[in-house]
Amino acid sequence: MSAVSREDDSSQAESSTSHRDASAASYEPTRRSKREHRRVVMKGTEHFDADGVKLEAGDRQTKKAKDADDDARILGELPPHWGVFTAEKE
Repeated sequence: MSAVSREDDSSQAESSTSHRDASAASYEPTRRSKREHRRVVMKGTEHFDADGVKLEAGDRQTKKAKDADDDARILGELPPHWGVFTAEKE
């Protein structure tokens, strides 16, 4: 019986070590060093935008439309009395 029990113990020890090898990357409470972080990248979730790759609204505007937008923005930022010229007062 002792020979049979030794074989059973050795087979159990082998199966437990193989189980440990398979789960080496998983959590082990007796481990003394930290487990390295594995970077996970899901395709299509990148936030980086290389210059010139994606078109923005400003890229599709003509020069005339950009100038008109700039004029409207500048006039909107100026105080109200700024647009009254001396020639218009006369």
